[in-house]
Amino acid sequence: MRNWVIATLIAAGTATAQPVPDDQDIDVKIERAGPQMVVDVALRVRASPRDAWAVLTDYNDMARFVSTLKASSIDKQSGNELQVTQHGALQLGLISIPFSTVRRITLVPYQEVRTEVVDGSMKSSQFVTKLVPAGDETQILQHGTVVPDVWIPPGIGPAIIAARTRKQWQEFRAEILRRAARTPEGSPPAAPR
Repeated sequence: MRNWVIATLIAAGTATAQPVPDDQDIDVKIERAGPQMVVDVALRVRASPRDAWAVLTDYNDMARFVSTLKASSIDKQSGNELQVTQHGALQLGLISIPFSTVRRITLVPYQEVRTEVVDGSMKSSQFVTKLVPAGDETQILQHGTVVPDVWIPPGIGPAIIAARTRKQWQEFRAEILRRAARTPEGSPPAAPR
């Protein structure tokens, strides 16, 4: 199994090594700390924090605009606390690796989203995503840690995770821009669905 994962990651790394112009300003850093992967992301989007928030918390519709997701739904909600289940697959070259997670999410409206995996395909995962107003843009900053349930080879593994993370944020940004273009100025976004 381990050799299969390594071969898949190497094949995917070759396929994703080409630069993608639309994501060059999405800064992704992945560092190993023992079994843990430390992830930092920074990007800007020409939209208000409310527009960005509406997309980042649209858990019931997220599978429509995030390519790795097949299904995403809010199972429980109590005020600003959510439980979200997501199913999907990571496409690594010709191989598809399925995943499933249950996340506990704490919302600090228009400023911060905190997520923690409580069940599923990862040993652990905790992230904080911050939305910072920056003139007519919003800076999105994410910091978190992940302990995968599969062995990730040094070198190529973090590079592939960085490429997949960058692609996912490119998809989020595209949806934010799409919605911001049709949202009248000053209109509040819908609550998480």
